[in-house]
Amino acid sequence: VPACEDAANTAIANMNAYLWINEEFPVSVAHLGRPTKNGVSIRAVYTPPMYRKKGYGSAVVAHLSQLALQGGEKFCTLYKDACNSTSNHIYQSIV
Repeated sequence: VPACEDAANTAIANMNAYLWINEEFPVSVAHLGRPTKNGVSIRAVYTPPMYRKKGYGSAVVAHLSQLALQGGEKFCTLYKDACNSTSNHIYQSIV
């Protein structure tokens, strides 16, 4: 999908895309986006089907949230699709 490709290329170019690597292979990705005066959002979390249900999506979101807070952000928001039960479960368990 061209719009997704454009968003991914922009996140990479702006150094806002983060890969979660298990051993030597990337297994999940998330992007930082929508910066505000005091915070930042985490979005575009994706884990390929073969790596799902192993905690990789949760791990990349939790780690990226911690990096943002340690980097001076006062808060992180998580962009989610209300219809996506997987992301809803992950985000609720990270609190």
